[in-house]
Amino acid sequence: MKFLTIVESDSQLKTAAQISSHLKASGCGITEKTVYIETPKNGPLNGDGAKGGDILAPDYTLRVDTERDGKQTAQMMELLEGALIKETADLVVTYGGSNSALTGALVAAKLQTLVAHVGAGERDGGGDISNNVNTAVADKLSTILLCHDDMAVSNLSGEGIVDCGLISDKGVDGKPQTRLKNNEGLHYYIVKNVGDGDFCKNIAVVLSETAKWL
Repeated sequence: MKFLTIVESDSQLKTAAQISSHLKASGCGITEKTVYIETPKNGPLNGDGAKGGDILAPDYTLRVDTERDGKQTAQMMELLEGALIKETADLVVTYGGSNSALTGALVAAKLQTLVAHVGAGERDGGGDISNNVNTAVADKLSTILLCHDDMAVSNLSGEGIVDCGLISDKGVDGKPQTRLKNNEGLHYYIVKNVGDGDFCKNIAVVLSETAKWL
């Protein structure tokens, strides 16, 4: 079972590192490859493959040379398509509302590969239209929707993504419980209680369970 994780920032690399650590500790047998997309805004990683501690060293670094939104999206799609075809991943994991989340979901969907979106349902009420578009489209194309909180789940519900499986950290003995319902596809949600529960660990549980039915 192989996952391809796509990230575009330090914070995403740190989150991915924590999730990867939990996956390895679980002994679920998942092989994971990480793609870091370098843009003019986020810049290159340093020589040892990371900008700081507790950050994954990516297996791929893909470089785009423009800040123009449309052109950047097109470049990312071309580069990611090559990586995904080469790796033949079973699941693509994307993060947040960056262009990499949008392009990762689009390329995976076109190649009929399942997508997990970390940070699903998040909407910027301050008017960041680009991020909102990226996140909303990635949500629509994702099979596994990993939400930070109840507001994110509510946002998805308001956009018609409802009656799906629910994964919550309110399970018995602190273990996430799942309910699966076949709607227009298989969708999962993870809900983190504010100040309670390890979001990264719960995501790892979800992904390891996902591997059983892929």
